[in-house]
Amino acid sequence: MIKVSIRQANESELKVINDIIRACVFAWNLSDRVKRLTVSSYQYDSFDLEYFETFVAIDSSKRIVGVATLEKINTLILPEGQTGLLLHGLYVDPTFQNQRIGQQLLQFACQRVKSKELDGLLVKAQVNANSFFKQQGFEHLPVIDADKDYPHRWWKKI
Repeated sequence: MIKVSIRQANESELKVINDIIRACVFAWNLSDRVKRLTVSSYQYDSFDLEYFETFVAIDSSKRIVGVATLEKINTLILPEGQTGLLLHGLYVDPTFQNQRIGQQLLQFACQRVKSKELDGLLVKAQVNANSFFKQQGFEHLPVIDADKDYPHRWWKKI
């Protein structure tokens, strides 16, 4: 396990953040064409840093090894009667995965939810990440409206 410090990201770190996201997307079980066509939609720019709460995980060598972004969301997409944040993105540099960095970023996100006195954290997971969120105590939300509901939604009550 690598212990990381977590702090808010700044604009000068966007290249490193986007390099991590690119490496993660290219590690997904998708065709190379799909990866090339979609990777830019996952990456962030300076506007995103203003819109999202973006945090980076820093290792003991002062390297950014992970990133998490939180978004304020409309209660209509949350479980009924709940308030919360959306975990918009959670990425750990593939060379540092399986060392509990994602868990530390997720714990930090849950602390942010609690500090805002909200009920929980919603995730629209990439299909390969479903088992990770299940292991972290998230509850899979059922699809009620197939035209509206993303099928890999997970909710964690804080």
